[in-house]
Amino acid sequence: MSHAVEDLIERSVLLLDKQALDARLLRDSMVNLFRFQGRFDCGDTRGRVQELLLRRRALLCRPLLSHPDAERFAALFARLSRSDGWLTPDVTKDGVAGMSTRVDRVVLWASDALTVGDRPEGTRADFGNGVYVRDATLQIDVGSGIWQRLVERGDFSGMDAEAPERLQPHRVAAIVVEAAAEAGDRTLMAHWYATLPWFVLAVGEPEDIASLCTDTDVTRMLELMAQTRAYEERSDWGLLRPPREEELSDQGEAFLAFARKWYALEWSLPAQRDWATVIVEVVGRLRSALEGGDRPGPALTRAVKELAEFRELNHLRVLIQHGFGYSSRGMTALVESVVDFSGQQPVVDEAQANAKLSLQK
Repeated sequence: MSHAVEDLIERSVLLLDKQALDARLLRDSMVNLFRFQGRFDCGDTRGRVQELLLRRRALLCRPLLSHPDAERFAALFARLSRSDGWLTPDVTKDGVAGMSTRVDRVVLWASDALTVGDRPEGTRADFGNGVYVRDATLQIDVGSGIWQRLVERGDFSGMDAEAPERLQPHRVAAIVVEAAAEAGDRTLMAHWYATLPWFVLAVGEPEDIASLCTDTDVTRMLELMAQTRAYEERSDWGLLRPPREEELSDQGEAFLAFARKWYALEWSLPAQRDWATVIVEVVGRLRSALEGGDRPGPALTRAVKELAEFRELNHLRVLIQHGFGYSSRGMTALVESVVDFSGQQPVVDEAQANAKLSLQK
């Protein structure tokens, strides 16, 4: 589930970066996307789009010693030139406030300006007021606790000193979906179609979920989904698989009211096939074709077509691994060398497949 959310956020940020939007709205949308991601069991993935976030002013840089606690924890900061990771304030289970970081895979901790030692067991880090350090530079998330402290000190000006607007999930989704529709990215639209109610539930915004049934942004997104038929792009990967109504029986009535309206297009389609059943059948036919003397390229093209909605990278890894009999090592690179993922649907490069693939005995 977490990987699906991380990839959705990353793809949304990359798409927004290409839009001619107001600079403030663009920055705030990106900040909120990562805020939403933080409500799921995800790692910190800002590093994937670091240069983009710096350029769009969602991430700001300052010299290491400009940190407001640099003097308070001077001995620890003196060792941070070799650090590449989070610098976080924390509190021990005995209530002692300190600061911790990781240097050369060792977690260091300090409670004063003179000493540096091991981090006490049970210490709780405050990542909301922490900051990422790389090459003796602070990488500051706009809107974070450390950002607020620096703003109050006067370190930033202009838009950099303006707090990002707290945008609700459906509002940011509408911006992304509109951009995806213009770009012809039906897959990204489909992924937001599958996940938006879960983002609303996880973030808790708006508090009255049922009010989204008459929201203008929601209405516009559903119109775009219907016009492009993006809802027909289905996935079985975690939250990217739209749920059926019977799967939501444990949710509250307000959520169900919104889900019934939002997923109505999906529920008009036949129930989604079981991925395991599909892949076993397609792998079997692929192996039979190869054993019968079919060339890898045409055989793989047919197999990918038979997968229908199951054509994402992880599906093709399984298909090629088991269909041809390869080990899993290096499978991602092998798949990407014979399948072009640049378009809306993956396309087999039959010449490359013929050259690089063969049935393994």
